[in-house]
Amino acid sequence: VEVVNSSNGSTAREKDGQDPHQADRQQPDSTPAADASSRNQQQKNSAKARLQPALQCLDGDVAANVRLAFAKLHLHTLVASHDCYVEQRQVHYSFNSPSDVPEVLRFTALEDLPQLSDLPWGDDALAKAHPDALQLYQQALPWFKEALQYYKLEGWVTEHCHILFEMSNSYR
Repeated sequence: VEVVNSSNGSTAREKDGQDPHQADRQQPDSTPAADASSRNQQQKNSAKARLQPALQCLDGDVAANVRLAFAKLHLHTLVASHDCYVEQRQVHYSFNSPSDVPEVLRFTALEDLPQLSDLPWGDDALAKAHPDALQLYQQALPWFKEALQYYKLEGWVTEHCHILFEMSNSYR
């Protein structure tokens, strides 16, 4: 439907019952950073889904430590993001790309792990804004909680408390 303004002769198109003046306004295109963030989120979600069956095959303590490692990866990424974008400090990376990772750290026996080349590296892995940081926090929390299922307070007091402290630190 086209609406004509009688005072100045301008027209506006009405789409699906919207206000004719709002129908011509375009929604902002997604930014490259938002697209990259969305792709990273999808990769991480699919990586976790693929990893769960592999974790079921491991001994309880090994699976708990793998879960804890993923949680700490997210925590350290949050810390590096804060250092880089809030504190304006230079971030130094131990591994700048997948080719820098020694063979002993590749865990090729766990077939369901994501390929190193599929993961974000360097500054691409950092949270550049609050929504990205919140996303990292939300990804870390389930890994911590799953590790706590093994490291119960009764019998694993020290480990349990350390995990709780790390959960608290990831929130800060």
